[in-house]
Parts: sequence; structure tokens; C-alpha cells
Amino acid sequence: MKVPFLDLSIHDEEQLQNYLGVCERVFRHGRLVMGPEVSQFESDIAIYCKTKRAVAVSSGTDALFLTLKLLGIGPGDEVIIPAMSFVATANAVRLNGADVVVADVEDDFNISPKSMEKLITARTKAVIPVHYGGKIAKMSKILSIAQAYGLEVIEDASQAFGAKQDEKIAGTLAPIGCISLNPMKILGAFGEMGVIVTNNDKWADHLEALRYNGVHQQKSCIEVSSNCKPDTLQAALLIEKLKLVDQIINQRRANAEFLRNALHEYCICPYDDEGASDVYYTFTVLIEKRDELQSFLQDRNIESKVYHPVLTNEPAYSKVIGEYENAMKLTRSKLALPVNETVSKEQLEYITESVIEFFKET
Repeated sequence: MKVPFLDLSIHDEEQLQNYLGVCERVFRHGRLVMGPEVSQFESDIAIYCKTKRAVAVSSGTDALFLTLKLLGIGPGDEVIIPAMSFVATANAVRLNGADVVVADVEDDFNISPKSMEKLITARTKAVIPVHYGGKIAKMSKILSIAQAYGLEVIEDASQAFGAKQDEKIAGTLAPIGCISLNPMKILGAFGEMGVIVTNNDKWADHLEALRYNGVHQQKSCIEVSSNCKPDTLQAALLIEKLKLVDQIINQRRANAEFLRNALHEYCICPYDDEGASDVYYTFTVLIEKRDELQSFLQDRNIESKVYHPVLTNEPAYSKVIGEYENAMKLTRSKLALPVNETVSKEQLEYITESVIEFFKET
């Protein structure tokens, strides 16, 4: 049996025909950038996330880049991010001219509020908690610390669309949230796209100008910015996929429960905190003999991943300051197993049987 980590092909014929019909409608009206489906998608996302506004952009990286620009973060400023995240979070900071400072993470891979507070200086202007693997960070503590020091908080909810903490949805616990809609994400586009959610109308209006090269109401350029407009086709397809997102999340949660029940005696498994509902973008376990297990699974055609390296291991960020001791420790033993909604029961059984067989043999 073969178990890919993620299968992005469409096997459901009804879904396929529906998506093809959406493409045909967009091709026929011909408004391929910023067409009517974009505003409809923004409205649908705002309703789903229970926010006043949603602003679609061309990628999750652009969502972070524009939000930092909106808040005036630039040269001379510092932004604290977790040591364990995809480089896009750091890149958005550096592209605005600010400096990256990395805080250590807790055992759930999310930013440590204690480490974050220790790293605050007179130059610190913002913090970007990244909800790792579909689990929301400890936002109440982060927000309390940020308020005490006068810092902006930008949620990077790219891996946690639809996750909940105390009935609030990822991206809405802070004043502004950024979400990637890359094909690998919980709500994945068929290319690159992102969205910013907020209850601040003034910010949303400003972001609409920033995504259009700084052009206000498509008339006059009011400031220097980049071209971050979303494609109509992606918005149109995401309108349809959003209708399925709760089904996707429920299946991922069910798959995670199956893996956890079968493997909790052999490794440290992710779980929901009290009052939270995780979406399991990844099912990342902490496990002894990680490299040996990954090789063992590969021999059985089971694909697994090691997400993400500590930021200071990236050549572009090797000199970044901060704390990352626990992040380095966790990196040596973490492994992500297939958990997405396309994994069948038979494949899940094959995964768990293989992991158990490995430990019995070793």
C-alpha cells in the first residue's frame, strides 16, 4: 500500500465537474483579476470567521507583508516570531525592513509567552504568533503581554483555518489575522492566495489600497506598495471549497483521533487543549529514533515529513537573535504523519500498524 503525505488530486467526479463549471463561468465573464467573485469570497470568509471584514490577497506571505506595512512596521523595528515556523513569516518582516527576533516554543510547537516577554526591547513593535500544525497558540497570555508593552499582535493563522479557542476562530483572537490559502492548507486554493481578517474597517480599507500598488479606490496612488491582488479564479473556486471546509476539518479531527488512540503508547501525540478545537494541519508526534522510523516508513511507502526547521538553521537567518533551545530539542524528535482528509481508514491502519511494528522490532 502507498500512503502519500498529501494528495491534491480530485477523485470525486461531482466535485470535479463543479470546479470545472466554476472555471467556465469565470472564463466567460473574463474578469480574471478582482472580479465579482473576489468580493463574494471576502464576504463568505468574514461570515465564517465572524469578523466585519476580510481582504483577499495573492498569498499568505503577502497577507503578512501588507499587514506589517499597514501597521507601520519598518526599519529600526523588531518583530518577535516563533523559532519554529515556515520562513514566510520571517520574510514578511524583513521585506518591510524590520528585524526578526525569534522566541522559543513550548512543547506544542507554539510560541512561548514567557520567552516572548523576555525578548521585548525598546525596538520591539509587534509579535506574530504562528498557530503551528493547526493548534492555536496561548493567545490570552500573548495578548496580555502585548498590551502591557504596547505591541501589535498579528496572528499567523495559515496552518489553523477553522481552529477554535474558547469559541473564537483562528485569526480573530487578535485585532488582525493573516491566513494562507496555499493548496496544502486546510482551506486550500488551486494555486496561491491569502486573506486578512479584521473588525477594523479603516484597516481593511487601507489594505484594499495596499494590495493594489497603493492605489486608493483604483484612482490615485497614495503610497508605495506592491501588487498583491488576488485572482478571480482562485476566489471563485474557494467559494465552493469553503462549503466543504467543516467536512474537511471533521475528517482530519477523526483521523487524528484514530492515530492518537493507536499510537499514544509509542510516541507523544498532539491533542486538543481544554476549550480548544484543533484542525490538525499536521499530526506531529515526538518520537524516539525519529530518523530510523522515518526510513522504516519510507520503505513501506508511507510518506512522512519533518516540518519546519528552527529558523536559525536557514542560511538567510543564521545570525538572527533570540531563544530557541526547546525548539532545537523538539526538532530532533518530531515527525508529521499523514492525517489529511484524503487518507482512508485502510491507510490509517497501515500507518499505525507500521509504527507499532517498528517499535516491536527495535
